Amino acid sequence: MAGNNCNDNPNFNEAQSCNTINAERSFASFPRVQVTGNGRFGNEDQCLKITAYPGDAVRSDADNVRSEISIKPEIVPDSSYWYAWSLMIPQDFEFDSREKCPSSGYRYSHCIISQFHDAGEGKPCKNKTLPFNLNLKKEGDGFLLAVNYGAICNTDKSTPNHGKFSVQRGIWYDVVMNIKWSTNAESAFLDIRIYSEKSEEPVFQKKITGYANLFTDADGKFIPNILQAGLYTGKNICNPRSIFFDEFSMAEKMCCLKSPSIKCDCK
Repeated sequence: MAGNNCNDNPNFNEAQSCNTINAERSFASFPRVQVTGNGRFGNEDQCLKITAYPGDAVRSDADNVRSEISIKPEIVPDSSYWYAWSLMIPQDFEFDSREKCPSSGYRYSHCIISQFHDAGEGKPCKNKTLPFNLNLKKEGDGFLLAVNYGAICNTDKSTPNHGKFSVQRGIWYDVVMNIKWSTNAESAFLDIRIYSEKSEEPVFQKKITGYANLFTDADGKFIPNILQAGLYTGKNICNPRSIFFDEFSMAEKMCCLKSPSIKCDCK
């Protein structure tokens, strides 16, 4: 899966494509992907380690940093679908600070580690729509993960926040989502549950309604959404950051997901 991912290039050469998967696609991103051990199931299980270096600004504002894999799921308007993946913040993960970045113009703005993002061009929305994201934030010596959902077309409003929960370094979290895709805010929804590997009960659970999550372009054609996982952060970070991902799956039924937190049989 990694392909040529610029692991040999610590400063990132923008002329070199770091993604050999879907490289011809307009939504292809440029992740530094490493297949490594310590996967969701432990022992010899493997996972993906995605790293973002300062200067990784391809398909991003110059002062942001972006390194993500992109998955384009099948989306049928006015139907629902299930999605799942696992993520882990490594033990050595740290946000930069004024002390660590004294002269770079660094300031915390966002650290999005998973998101659904549109992949369309020429649509009537002023900004690209971001129906969903998980935004990592620092709280004291620990971290919070904010759950944001509900892009609003043709406005400058940010995606509304619908809750936060504490996350720990070195712990796997399983994201399980059911999305009803629709241009109609009354019928679209996000039903999300997030589990810790240490508990069978969700550490976060919510069903959110009242926001359209699918839009059309100027010709009335549906604009596809893509699932992106990795790091999208800013501004002007000084030090690399990494996130681990594992067990991606999509299904028409919840029980057919491959998530470790789904215990029922696929029938």
